[in-house]
Amino acid sequence: MPTVEELQDRIAELEEIIGLTADFPIIVQLRERRGLMRLEARMLGLLIARPFVPYGCAYDALYGDRAELPKFDTLRTVVKRLRPYLAEIGVEISTVYGEGYFIDKQAKKKLLECWPELKRAA
Repeated sequence: MPTVEELQDRIAELEEIIGLTADFPIIVQLRERRGLMRLEARMLGLLIARPFVPYGCAYDALYGDRAELPKFDTLRTVVKRLRPYLAEIGVEISTVYGEGYFIDKQAKKKLLECWPELKRAA
């Protein structure tokens, strides 16, 4: 049977795979210099690491570890607060109404050109 430490390591590994680690250079910079909050950073990590982020996936990833879940509408608030940060660098979060969010390939390419360290997530 795995130890608690082994399970925590595996959780961290899986979070990195799906983009929930907020250690991409742009996210660190936005958090340190502009006050980007943890949930916004995690959402940006999802958007960078995945071609499309369905609402349910984002909600589960951001709030699944909580005992009491917030209303589903809070996800829109996270994206709404994230958009101005990305607008500063010319990147837009697109919405497929009723389905989810994505950053288009050109905008993601722009991020990758500005921050080559992100290429591992593309």
